[in-house]
Amino acid sequence: MEQETNYQENILAFLAQIVQKNTRAYTEDFDLDAKKLWDSAQDPNMENRAFYWMSRPHGTWCVREREVFLDDTNANCIWTYYADQPEGILAYRVVVEGVRDGKLAGRVYPIDYKSQVQRVLRSALPIETLQYVSEDGCTHEVDYNSFMQSRIAYDQTIRAVRYLPKSEAELQNLLMLEHRMERPSPKTRRTKATAPQR
Repeated sequence: MEQETNYQENILAFLAQIVQKNTRAYTEDFDLDAKKLWDSAQDPNMENRAFYWMSRPHGTWCVREREVFLDDTNANCIWTYYADQPEGILAYRVVVEGVRDGKLAGRVYPIDYKSQVQRVLRSALPIETLQYVSEDGCTHEVDYNSFMQSRIAYDQTIRAVRYLPKSEAELQNLLMLEHRMERPSPKTRRTKATAPQR
């Protein structure tokens, strides 16, 4: 039942309404977000279809969920940048499921950015290695620090980059815990106390 309420048959229209209500300047940022979300629908790897998206009074951001929980990635730096100024931020986790009837469909889960970003700051994992796909289509895995200090990091022909922590299981556990936090806590049923009748 809960999943049905988070389903959006037109993710971009849903997010555009939020931008219209909440973002007063730099609304063109959303064009970049929309392209990123739309392009992800072609990716067979579901990991690349899960995003965190935010609307601010001055712009929007769309970053990969997985990378938010890895220290020093662009996604992590962007998402945590506003930790000390969360007012006016509306945040969501967006999971692109595919294209249906010409529209981008999937799940959109609201996030309490103010508390969620504090969890990210406390629990983001350091990157240990990095995988990248070179121009010839070969996948390489290298030490993260060595990569960042090499000229390869500035190579424009690199097609895809995937950051890896020491323990992928630990990262997946963090993500699962976050997903559980999205669920509304079951309301405790309160019964009215009645005095015994005489």
